[in-house]
Amino acid sequence: MLQYDRVESSDRHLTIGGVVVRLASQHGPAPWYLRNIYRPFRVAPCEPDVIVRLLLDTDPPPAEGEVLFQNLPYWRLREQGRGSRRYEQLAKGGLFYRAMDIAVGAGEVDLYGSPAGRAVFAHDPIADQVLGALFDDHLDQLFFIHYLTERRIGVIIHGAAVERDGRGYIFPAQPGGGKTTLARGVASGTIFTDDRTILRRGAGGLEIHGGPWYGELGLKSPGKAPLAGVYFLDKTAPPGLHPISPNEAFRELLHLSFPTYWDRAGLEFAMDTLEAALGEVPIARLGFRLGEDVLAIVDRA
Repeated sequence: MLQYDRVESSDRHLTIGGVVVRLASQHGPAPWYLRNIYRPFRVAPCEPDVIVRLLLDTDPPPAEGEVLFQNLPYWRLREQGRGSRRYEQLAKGGLFYRAMDIAVGAGEVDLYGSPAGRAVFAHDPIADQVLGALFDDHLDQLFFIHYLTERRIGVIIHGAAVERDGRGYIFPAQPGGGKTTLARGVASGTIFTDDRTILRRGAGGLEIHGGPWYGELGLKSPGKAPLAGVYFLDKTAPPGLHPISPNEAFRELLHLSFPTYWDRAGLEFAMDTLEAALGEVPIARLGFRLGEDVLAIVDRA
């Protein structure tokens, strides 16, 4: 069951991956509700990098452009013209129930609910105020995938992130590949996320950041740390670190990342970022068992 926090008009700022987002709504100063997954990422009012306007009661402008990319049956991306693109989240039958228009290069996003989308919330006693429900799960990830690459900031990776003593480690893995098992065994560090990690350039080099996109254990944190290692989880390998070639590591990390495949320049940036990460820190395959602290394995190497 989805859970929400009551949010006042002065408390609508989030910081995720070092990007400040202000959520604005057509309902003005009235209090409304935001999914509680964002609770650790809410910050005091400050200058935003981007403003997301939540327009639950407004039908989006007609779709105009060609489809650039689609991940059926979940979402598709259109070229809207006039320097904007539209992400459409799909319902049964291929009809969209939420749409997100992003002006390329601008710090503003319009997020709409279609009539089908409004019906999704109709059963909820606070439906008129659940504006933040528009900006969650798939669409917030799509926004950050787009924004991080368009602004040449970073890329999202399917992997757990752990920090210890000011050093950050990424543990990439497919679904079911061991991220939850790893998280259950970490005893000597802080888990930023058990599912999806933001890898980005910071003032001092590459950093890992936690995000609100969690796995089975629901672990999420706004923490960040300098990247210190990339260890690919391998449930079939014996406990310990095992060599992996740079080329093999790059192929696997690209497969486990979320670049903008529909945008050549953005894809090249993501690939450059992944290649830089693998060239700057130790890399290896990591085998471990349930209850084993993976950081202890890293220490023994």
